[in-house]
Amino acid sequence: MRDDGLRWMNLFRTALVLLGAAALSGCGASTNGTRTASEDESSSSIPSGTLFRDPDGTYAMEIDDGWTPQRDGVAADSEAWRVGASDPGQFQPSVVVVTYDTPGADLSEFLGDSAQSLERLPNTEVIDLEIIDGTFDELAVLEFSHTRAGHDLQFVQIAATNGEVIITALFAAAVDDFEKLRPEVEPLLHTLRAT
Repeated sequence: MRDDGLRWMNLFRTALVLLGAAALSGCGASTNGTRTASEDESSSSIPSGTLFRDPDGTYAMEIDDGWTPQRDGVAADSEAWRVGASDPGQFQPSVVVVTYDTPGADLSEFLGDSAQSLERLPNTEVIDLEIIDGTFDELAVLEFSHTRAGHDLQFVQIAATNGEVIITALFAAAVDDFEKLRPEVEPLLHTLRAT
């Protein structure tokens, strides 16, 4: 693993902790992002949603109007939404977006190092990884599973970069919820772009 491999592993652990806190906590009442309609970005090829621009102006992404903003347990420089309903006490399907300062960031390197880091975590299996053309930018896509506190979870992480930051949008849910929600959630994650 390259010298910065430990950095990616720490980033993933941070994302998993943030996701766990957001997914297992109660709903927050607000988010500090800006939701605006965008005429210049409307197109039939863009999934239907509301444009979310993070407060720092680092990224934009379409989100579903039904997603519930989460604030409890979510760190600064991140946003989280509950994206579906689950039984009380169960892992709540969520999307967490985290921005990392990573000067010189490269998606291929990030993807490879991330997969290696995940493979080192217990109870984790990398399912698929690829670089794709997203709606607006080239994106890294990493799918993996993880068992946590007796919950079998499935994740898809979408990452974008502008060379100075990596923005990751991580969708996670229990396996059954993941399969039901993925067709609605993942196309919106493909709209992630650095701004």
